[in-house]
Amino acid sequence: MPLALKSDGSVWTWGRNNRGQLGNGTTEDSRVPVAAKDLWRINDVAAGMFHTVALSSDGTVWAWGGTPMDSWATVPMRTALHR
Repeated sequence: MPLALKSDGSVWTWGRNNRGQLGNGTTEDSRVPVAAKDLWRINDVAAGMFHTVALSSDGTVWAWGGTPMDSWATVPMRTALHR
């Protein structure tokens, strides 16, 4: 999945969105970049086929999307892996 981290710390994604992996609150595919909702000061990002994760400057890990057999989130959710 295409994924971009801008210099302002925002996360932008595009492509398939059948599991909410774009993080924009929908499950609609997008051919143009869309911002992941309510994320700022992100330092690093990674994506799989059905999910995306982001690490914020304060050490919080955010995740969204899912797997074909899991539940999923269409917006970034704070994970248990935070400082």
